[in-house]
Formats: sequence, C-alpha cells, structure tokens
Amino acid sequence: MSKITLDNIDFKNIKLPFQPHVLSGILKLQGDSMMNFHGLNNLVKSDQSITALILKIANSSFYFRGNEVTTLEQAIGIIGFQTVISFSIAASIKNAYASANYSKFRKFVWQHSVVCGIVSKNLAVRLHLDQYKEEAFIGGAIHDIGKVILNSLDRKLFITVLHEALDANAPFFAIESKYFGFNHNELGARCIEFWNLPEVYKIIAMHHNDPELVVGTLTNENEKILLLLVAYGDILAKKYKYGQLTEQDLSGEARIAQKLGLTNEDRNYYDNQFLDEMKGDAFYQFFITLL
Repeated sequence: MSKITLDNIDFKNIKLPFQPHVLSGILKLQGDSMMNFHGLNNLVKSDQSITALILKIANSSFYFRGNEVTTLEQAIGIIGFQTVISFSIAASIKNAYASANYSKFRKFVWQHSVVCGIVSKNLAVRLHLDQYKEEAFIGGAIHDIGKVILNSLDRKLFITVLHEALDANAPFFAIESKYFGFNHNELGARCIEFWNLPEVYKIIAMHHNDPELVVGTLTNENEKILLLLVAYGDILAKKYKYGQLTEQDLSGEARIAQKLGLTNEDRNYYDNQFLDEMKGDAFYQFFITLL
C-alpha cells in the first residue's frame, strides 16, 4: 500500500456521513428573503438527518408552542431563518464528526469544535462585531475538520496521534506531521477548498494555530477579524478543558487578545464567568451531547 500524501488523497471518495454541497449551499444563502426561505427548505430537505434534527429542535421544550411541528416549513417559521441556518450548519458538521464516535474524539475534537464555535460567536457579539457572529460560529465549528479526515484515512494511526499528543501535552499538528507527514491544518484547508466553501474557512483551518504568522499579510479585513476570533475561541475552548491546551496556545493568547481589542475586563469575563453562562445555553446543551 502506497503512503498517503496530501497530493494523492482522493477527496471525492473519502467516506463521511456528510454532504459538503449542503453545507456549501447553506453558507451561500444571504438574508431573510422568500427565495432563500425556499432555498434553505430545499437544501435541508436534501439531507434527511438534518431535517430530522431541525424537526426535533422545533418540537423541543425550548421552541414548542402547543402544536406538533410536522413540516420543515413550520420549523423554519418557528425557529427563525438565521437560527435554522446555524442549527443546519451545526447538524451538517455533526454528521461529519460522527464518523469517529469514541470518547477522546468526542471530547478533544467534536466537543472542542462546538465550544470553539460558540465562544467565537460570543466574542464577535461582545466586541460589537455582530456582523461576523454566524461566520465566527461556523469557522470555529469546522476549524479542526482536518482531524476528522485524518481519522477517516487511518483511524488506528490517528488514535496513536491523539494519545501521544495528550500524553506529551504537545500540539496535535506536530504529532500528526510526525506520523502522517502532514497535519490537520493542511488537510482541512485542502478539504475546504475541494468542497468549494468560502475562502475565509480555508484560512481559518490552515492558520488557527498560528494566526500571527499571516494576519498581517491578509488584505481582507473580514478574513483578519474572523481568523483572530476563531484563534482566540480555540484557545478559550482549550482553557475550558474542551481540547488540549499547550504552551504554544498560552504564549500567543495575550497578543491575539490585544489584536482583537479585548480589554482586561473582557479577558476576566471569559476566564471566570463565560463558561458557566455557556453551559446554561440551549444551543450548547443540545449539540455538546449529540455524538
């Protein structure tokens, strides 16, 4: 069997319970227009698992209004267009992560990704960057998609990587490069490009661990802000014990916070208060236990 390299991976035939065209289509929807209402309806309907999940959410105690919701159109009306987009994206991403359902993967990859998305979105709101909040959630949720693909390519080898990274308290990407010859950042960026997702998610996948190397070279302000939001969300998720916190993370934390314009008050809030608030959030409670 020939050695796997970035150049010989057949992205088209990687087997994942995930439909990238659905995610790509949802990401391209803009605004709350009737045309896009029908577009969202049709896209979600094309993935039965997402449809079932949206109906389940609409009939949950959080949204239930006394009458059973039986159609996707009703669910979109009750939950709201933008919220359904967020749930659909999270559900689509959840399907990708479902290819590896073992305890350490759930905690250090799936739950880490969900928490990173939630924290990144909250950061955008706290910094009065509300226009970025949905993209920040998506970027956080898929920043480690390369780990999912590595696990799919060679589960036994990725489990070796996971255990060694945790035992040595070393960055995943360093141990991945040792065993695979490439890392989840590089692979995730390639996958996102192949799936034709927006360029900003490729940048986030590639550079969430080293944003300072590239943020000064980016000419698109949206890309700069989103990369920094997710990079800081990634560190905070690890500090909350969802993920592997390393010395490299801690060494860059203050500089990334400064680039985002976080005050000492903001940083104290995230270090001492936000985790408890997040655990009471319905979105967090629903998705953190899905796998």
